[in-house]
Amino acid sequence: MNKELEGDILALKELIKKRISDPVFDIEKFRFPELSGESVYGKFILTNQFTAFDRLCLIICLAPHIYPLFYFEEVKREEKLISYFSPQLAHIDFLGKIGVIKARNTVSYLPTGHTLMYLFAGNDFKRRMQVIQAVLKTSFEIFKLGIINPLPVSQSDPALSNVMQLNPKVVMGILLEDENIFESHSEMESV
Repeated sequence: MNKELEGDILALKELIKKRISDPVFDIEKFRFPELSGESVYGKFILTNQFTAFDRLCLIICLAPHIYPLFYFEEVKREEKLISYFSPQLAHIDFLGKIGVIKARNTVSYLPTGHTLMYLFAGNDFKRRMQVIQAVLKTSFEIFKLGIINPLPVSQSDPALSNVMQLNPKVVMGILLEDENIFESHSEMESV
């Protein structure tokens, strides 16, 4: 079992819970579990010296590959709690707020640029602008290396409404615990 990957999935669940209940939560207070590099997932993050934002982007994009209904289940669980304790908020569509979209051919909900922005920045305007600029300029390492590729967006849709696609080689390497992911790392920029 991949404890490092599981730890990050649990951390993402906690972040979703925290962000939905507190849209102004300071992301600087969020901490991932320590990595030892014992798994391909952990080694991949440590080898690439990913920032906390890169790591957050990676786990946000990887979660639906492990749990196809991950975002649906987590958001619906929080919606039930919120509507019970704050009935005046029961009308809010948190799936829309978190920015995930329904996949075309499966039951999955996929993260978009809005998902990254919402989980990283919440309602903080300054942080939202940082995420928007970073994603659009591909200035974070995870985007520069082609590990995550924003899919094209319709001209009529907001800038970050595109699905954040995780490089298939990375998905397979992490899920299959295949260390060859590091050998193909230099090829990723062209994918």
